Amino acid sequence: MHGEGMIPEGSHAVMLYELHTTEEIYRLIGRIDTTSPHQERIDAMAALGDSRDPRAVRPLITCCSDENSEIRRHAIRALYAMKSGRAVAALTERLKDKNEARTSRKEAAKALAAIRSHGAIAGLVDITLDTGEEPDIRIFAATMLGRMGKG
Repeated sequence: MHGEGMIPEGSHAVMLYELHTTEEIYRLIGRIDTTSPHQERIDAMAALGDSRDPRAVRPLITCCSDENSEIRRHAIRALYAMKSGRAVAALTERLKDKNEARTSRKEAAKALAAIRSHGAIAGLVDITLDTGEEPDIRIFAATMLGRMGKG
């Protein structure tokens, strides 16, 4: 999109506007590849999460194992928006990884609570019962479990 009064191509607003096409979904999926620039990957993950398109779940799960912690955090956020049961194993792995940033671990717990599946609940329960786990992570997971009963 170019021209007077138009939103520049690549902006988040344009991506959200165009998300309904199969071509655009696959273009965004291509942008989360490790060869894309860092910010472009983050913007594409946000747009895919907003789209809630199930075709994006597997590529976002792959991003949960990225070597870059910021990429992992944004992948978790996108999966939270999608609330797909297919993401439970990857989100549980991020939650249980004691080397993962606290923020990402808490976002993984929040995403699992939003999914509300048996596997998601089991992952949260495991963390709350793990006496070797950091207290704030255990408390946060327990809080997420409590909120599930109210939603």
